[in-house]
Amino acid sequence: MTEEGQKILGAVQQIRELHSNISLLLLTADAAMGKSGWRNAKADKTAISDQSYSIDLSDRWMPWEIFRFYKHEAYPSFLASITVLIDDAERRITEPLIAASIIDFGSGRPIANFQNWLGGIFMSLGDRVENGKLCKATAEQIPESWHDNFERVWCFAHPLSEVTSENFLREKVVDRLIDLAANPA
Repeated sequence: MTEEGQKILGAVQQIRELHSNISLLLLTADAAMGKSGWRNAKADKTAISDQSYSIDLSDRWMPWEIFRFYKHEAYPSFLASITVLIDDAERRITEPLIAASIIDFGSGRPIANFQNWLGGIFMSLGDRVENGKLCKATAEQIPESWHDNFERVWCFAHPLSEVTSENFLREKVVDRLIDLAANPA
């Protein structure tokens, strides 16, 4: 066994452990959201998309973001999301983040179909700050490439490294997201 080989294997094992920890974090978020009546907005347990098995698209072998989407019968036009932003091809983030958003598709327009990349909508906002500050925008204020038939969005993000306890996840992300849906700013 070589020293370089051991380093490569160690890095791969760390990535697998990171993915396992992110899964646990998002499953914990699912359970907490569920206690407040928020349900999975997808037909399955999809958490990543835009992956590739192609030798020509190696930058898509590992996920850029891992997401969960939620809906609530009391808020039929709102799509909530909690997303772990691991990396970004356009280098809009400087470290992995946990981002949460409420995407409003407009009154009287229940959510039908939506794109998985909406989980990373935090990255589209020009005034975003990665310290939990609430950011908001109308669809017109967001680059056109991000448009997906919604009217406005509210979102916030924290460095993933700050999520060191279930209590942080609940108070700073889940409870705040639930409150935001009930009282949009």
